[in-house]
Amino acid sequence: MAHQTKLLISVAAVAAAVATFSSPLTTYAQDAAAQAALLSRDAESLLAAGKTNEACAKYDESAKLDRRGSAILDLALCREKQGRLGTAYVLYEEAEKKAVEEKRNDRVVTAKQKKNVLFAKVPRLTVNVAKDGKEEDLKVTVGPVVIPPGEYGKAYPVDPGDQEVVASANGRTEHRTRVSIGPGQRKAISIPVLAAAGGAPPPKKADEPKKDEPKKADEPKKEDPKNDEPQASEPPPETEDDSSAHRDSGFVVDLGLLFGLNASFVDRGFVGGIGGTEYRYASTDGGEFIGACADLTSVPGAGECEATFDSALDLMMGGQLFIGYGFTDSFQLGGRGFLATRFGSGFHFAGGPSFSLNVVGPLWLGGTFLLGTTVYDTTVTGGRGSIPDDLEEANGASEIAIPKEDLAGGFANPDAKGRVRPGFMLGGSLEVSVNLFDWKPVDALSGSLMASAWPGLLVDVDGSGTSLVIPIGIGYRFY
Repeated sequence: MAHQTKLLISVAAVAAAVATFSSPLTTYAQDAAAQAALLSRDAESLLAAGKTNEACAKYDESAKLDRRGSAILDLALCREKQGRLGTAYVLYEEAEKKAVEEKRNDRVVTAKQKKNVLFAKVPRLTVNVAKDGKEEDLKVTVGPVVIPPGEYGKAYPVDPGDQEVVASANGRTEHRTRVSIGPGQRKAISIPVLAAAGGAPPPKKADEPKKDEPKKADEPKKEDPKNDEPQASEPPPETEDDSSAHRDSGFVVDLGLLFGLNASFVDRGFVGGIGGTEYRYASTDGGEFIGACADLTSVPGAGECEATFDSALDLMMGGQLFIGYGFTDSFQLGGRGFLATRFGSGFHFAGGPSFSLNVVGPLWLGGTFLLGTTVYDTTVTGGRGSIPDDLEEANGASEIAIPKEDLAGGFANPDAKGRVRPGFMLGGSLEVSVNLFDWKPVDALSGSLMASAWPGLLVDVDGSGTSLVIPIGIGYRFY
């Protein structure tokens, strides 16, 4: 019994000790969260009053106390408002990951959309560190941004403007240089081996004697007068533009596959093979004349014939290409072309000046002026034959309808089809594109995967019909 009593007392003592130590920790966490909430409310008031810098400082303190997803997102929004685009971009990435962990899909969407909008605007700096200069405690800052060691040699998001780059390590002399980088630009700088503190050069590996050359014992070292002089660290290299990097603004190429529908309503056109078809038209005295298609000499004004067609609805598949220039992060101007096959026969080709505008988030809108044509096969429904001008009043029209069964060239067959060639057509198409995601395996291939639709209308120049195209597709837009 005494043994059990001692055991119960021990358990109680342990529980009391745990409670004693855990209670302050719990209280501290609660206090930190409460203080972070107060700082966020203060930041909101400052932001509403137009005091952006003070608001961002409060949001920063709040996020340090309580690293929750909403705090990170608020700080990212504030940094973007400050113009610190690189900092905002990195924070949006963190906020998106945190929102996924917290299962807050609304914040995931917001952070992702904001990040996508900033992608083309964010400056990126590649910090190249000398192989022998990668000290374990090396720290490189670009203005207020600390470059993670794992990002050396890679294009890392930084804030735009004239920034001071500082490289430091324990026992080493700081290396300082400046870089001026604008929105959407990519540049690269090199960090040399940092000199030891006090002006001494960095230690070098001792030269090893050649294989066939014996070591000389007790050989006095030659005095080098230069050794008495303090050694200056290497001069900072000039900031270089990374000419091999692809820029977000500038030359733009959008290449993609498309498929969709092509509805054509070209009601008439020339078809070879109906030559020789005879048709009748009235004379002024109540009699009849006979005209023959393609015979333009026997009776002046008669003999010009065209076929009439059914409308056609075909599937189409092909590609589109846009080549242009990005004048800003969100406005691109150039030319776009469409080339597609119509099933079961024919083709569609059109293109012209085009523009594309990022209106909000991942949504892009644009338009293209189209000049082109569409060629296809469809059922022939009959024909039309011309008559002399002086007999138009007697016939009530300038042409005579020719029944399908009277057509030569096999077109009297109920299933006979003819190839419609409307010639040049003019029109336009709209663009509705959505940026699915950004991709940057290397700078030269940076861009966005786009899902797009280009509904358009083409009108035959001579007014004989129209063609409605509804292509949709997926493509890659290189920036």
